[in-house]
Amino acid sequence: MFSETKVQLQQRHEVLLPLVFPKYLGYYDQQQMTYHFHPRFGGGVIMFLYVGNRKNDIERLLSYNLAYITVDELTRQSEHSFMFILSCLRSSVVPAIECCVASASNPGSKGHKWVQRRYVKKKERDKAVIKGERRYFIKALPEDNPLLPKSYWNEQLNKLPAKMARAYKGGDWTVFEGQYFDMLDDEVHFIPKSRVPDEVVKYVGIDFGTNHPSGCVWLAHYPQT
Repeated sequence: MFSETKVQLQQRHEVLLPLVFPKYLGYYDQQQMTYHFHPRFGGGVIMFLYVGNRKNDIERLLSYNLAYITVDELTRQSEHSFMFILSCLRSSVVPAIECCVASASNPGSKGHKWVQRRYVKKKERDKAVIKGERRYFIKALPEDNPLLPKSYWNEQLNKLPAKMARAYKGGDWTVFEGQYFDMLDDEVHFIPKSRVPDEVVKYVGIDFGTNHPSGCVWLAHYPQT
């Protein structure tokens, strides 16, 4: 199980272990940050790992063999770190088809774009199937959690700025920090790719913009029928 830093790992997960795992199930080695199941429950080990702040920190995991990987707040990771983690997905005991990765994350942060491309966009997931991979995206919303108190909605979620509310309350991955056209909606403003007939008049508009080198818009004017 991966978090961004050791401190986050301890604060988000280590402190909860006594509440989640009963004593008869196994024991936790705090020094090694590993949870060991008793032999009668399989004798498996959960390793609590962290990525680190520097790009090369993740390389300390060279030669690790991990049959099942979970990543907390995936968009807080770089794609480089995540791909390195995937290279550890192997086992001499667990069949390859049973080895898998599960990640959870909110939209936003430094990894928003690559996570959206890899998992949220159906087109990219379909491409992965051709390569023999299976990728799934499951949208989870706050109302899916019946344990959230009303105070969380009233004092936290309902007071978020508009962009954050769309991302955190609505699970909207089309919203990200620095976005200029923040009204874009996949269900409204995007259509399936198709060939534009020759008789349709095409226009192109180019704007040098303010924060980026340029922007290009293509328009099609269909004749009245």
